[in-house]
Amino acid sequence: MVMPASEIPSFLRNVDRVLVTLVLVASGLSATLLGLGEITWGVVVGGLIGIGNFASLKWLGAKVFTGEQHSRTFYASLFMGKLTALMGVIALCLLVLPLEPLGFLFGISTLFPAIMITFFWRSLSPARAASHPSPTGSEG
Repeated sequence: MVMPASEIPSFLRNVDRVLVTLVLVASGLSATLLGLGEITWGVVVGGLIGIGNFASLKWLGAKVFTGEQHSRTFYASLFMGKLTALMGVIALCLLVLPLEPLGFLFGISTLFPAIMITFFWRSLSPARAASHPSPTGSEG
């Protein structure tokens, strides 16, 4: 089933909420169970980078899909540069900061569960009325 374009902004806001919640919960659990050591700081820093990465993905994606043709090309190129910069930031964090790589990986990986939880949550909500007739002509 395809998500209507009108529902995408609300879906992305829900992913944001779930992502921030997961990062806070993971950071809190790590601090509670393991103390404020390298693993916990890895979860916190990785989670913050993951939140920033998702925010930049949303912003650049909106520019690529809604901009004029010449600006779309620019933002698509900027998107590739963002990926390169993200790899650089990750490498810099792991090399310079006193972080445990496993904690960092856990923190930065919270985006994928946030998307899955949001999709699951959306699937439990009541179906929305069709905004257009079905191809067979009968109402859905």
